[in-house]
Amino acid sequence: MNAPVAGAEVTGVSVNAGAAGLLAGCAYTVVANVSTAPYQQGAVTFYNDESQIPGYGDYHADNGTVTTTWTPRRVGGQNITAVQTDPGGFNTRKYIRVEVVGNGADTGSGCTRTA
Repeated sequence: MNAPVAGAEVTGVSVNAGAAGLLAGCAYTVVANVSTAPYQQGAVTFYNDESQIPGYGDYHADNGTVTTTWTPRRVGGQNITAVQTDPGGFNTRKYIRVEVVGNGADTGSGCTRTA
């Protein structure tokens, strides 16, 4: 793991939506841009509104991002937030407002809209 670095900061967050937009029931990649590598696994966490998205994010040193997988459970507007904690307990966060436009079925290689 990387040595602790003070001043770690989330600088952006995005969700990689498919051509049909975001659909409840299908998995999507959430991306947090970070200014420094997380000091330990779990130092970057993701939330859908008030609920934490399960699992640890994966750090990608080549582009300074942390990614996780999120499966929306409901249709409508939602806030996706990325939070990075540094070793001193200081948090930075960014969020994006997304719209889940319908329901879908995850086919393993994609998503099919069902409603």
